[in-house]
Amino acid sequence: MPPAPSGYQKLVVSLLAFLQFTIILDFMILSPLGPILMPQLGISARQFGLVVSAYVFSAGITGIPAAGFADKFDRKRLLVGFYAGFLVGTFLCGIAPNYPFLLGARVVAGLLGGVMGSISFAMVADLFTTWAPGLRKSRRRGHDCRKVHAMPPRRRWRSIL
Repeated sequence: MPPAPSGYQKLVVSLLAFLQFTIILDFMILSPLGPILMPQLGISARQFGLVVSAYVFSAGITGIPAAGFADKFDRKRLLVGFYAGFLVGTFLCGIAPNYPFLLGARVVAGLLGGVMGSISFAMVADLFTTWAPGLRKSRRRGHDCRKVHAMPPRRRWRSIL
């Protein structure tokens, strides 16, 4: 059985979960606002679709270059910097007076928010040592396999089922 997570590990995972929640909330909140934003900004359904899609496309474009440089920096500082920029992009979305401004703000939020998920996963992987529980589980699974094959055929089927 793996050791219980420490208080620090619980705190970090809780903070990362909160950050992920805010990213997902920012991504999802725009779609239901379509009926309000389209008449208010005077945009068409096609333009609104581009605003919604701009976040996803910019997040995908950022992921490829970020894979090359993200490991060269401290992950905590990188996450804080990207989250600060993401908050600025989200704030700009909230005060957008017209379509081009909103589109640009969504691109900025996507560029910065898209990378934070991978940084969060890397931080969790660094936080927990996975080899020790994995080694114990593999030894237990190997023992179970040997035990099943050592049984007489009649008992083997009952223990498997």
